[in-house]
Amino acid sequence: MVVLSLVTGCNNCTGSVCGNDNSGNAVRVRSDAPPGQVVTGPSATAPSSPTKTEYIAAADAICAQCTRDADKLAGDDVTEEKFDALIRMGARMADDWHALTPPAGDAEQVDTFIDKQYADVAVLRKIKDLWATGDAEAAQAKLDAAYSEDVRAERRASARTYGSRVCY
Repeated sequence: MVVLSLVTGCNNCTGSVCGNDNSGNAVRVRSDAPPGQVVTGPSATAPSSPTKTEYIAAADAICAQCTRDADKLAGDDVTEEKFDALIRMGARMADDWHALTPPAGDAEQVDTFIDKQYADVAVLRKIKDLWATGDAEAAQAKLDAAYSEDVRAERRASARTYGSRVCY
């Protein structure tokens, strides 16, 4: 089922979205500030950015889990319940990527990946709505256009260039 590939292959991989740069370097009131003074800057307890290798491993683990979950839905039958599960799965995957702190300097690049995943979830919702209204032809056309081999190949290349080996 092609729909499974957009969730199980992740299509993208990683990032942040919705105005949250998720950089892990947010300005905080430092705990070592003198009493009565507010000194801002990265605190000693602020989370550090992971290395790119650590980040990719965490994102790929999310994709691997999503693939295992989606494999349980495999089959040619398309049901509303299956679409709902895939939509939830795709959104959960994007949310899990969003929760990761990207490596220093990579926030913009991973934002692009995560934005694509959220867009994929929106497309899945639109396709589900078209099928629900009985417009299977339009639903299939939207699916074919959004997840053509060319689109998937571009995303695989982009993810591979970044370093992912599981997500695409």
